[in-house]
Amino acid sequence: MYSAILNNPRNLNKTLPSLLKVFFVLVLVSLLCLSNVSMAAKPLDVNLATAEQLAAVMVGVGQKKAQAIIEYRETNGAFNALDELIFVKGIGPSLLKKNRVYLSIGPGEEFKGEKLTEIPL
Repeated sequence: MYSAILNNPRNLNKTLPSLLKVFFVLVLVSLLCLSNVSMAAKPLDVNLATAEQLAAVMVGVGQKKAQAIIEYRETNGAFNALDELIFVKGIGPSLLKKNRVYLSIGPGEEFKGEKLTEIPL
């Protein structure tokens, strides 16, 4: 099939523009995919986030659970590790696992609760 195209210049004149279009589309799609990876949003710092931001970013977390995170933070101080979120009512290990990639911890104070090493995740 390819030899018939390459051996006949008229076929090559018809096929070359089509091949260039396909190549251009592939390059364009590749660049778009790479730009999405490099432009990915930064994780949300749970020590600085508002309830609205937490509800918008976290999967399976609405306004009520987001407000519970804020109230827990205000009562117990800043989070030192994302694992501390399981102490918030309504946030369990599976919900934390789903959201770990969307969250981060900024500088926090010393945690005033249970030891995290004793909690199975």
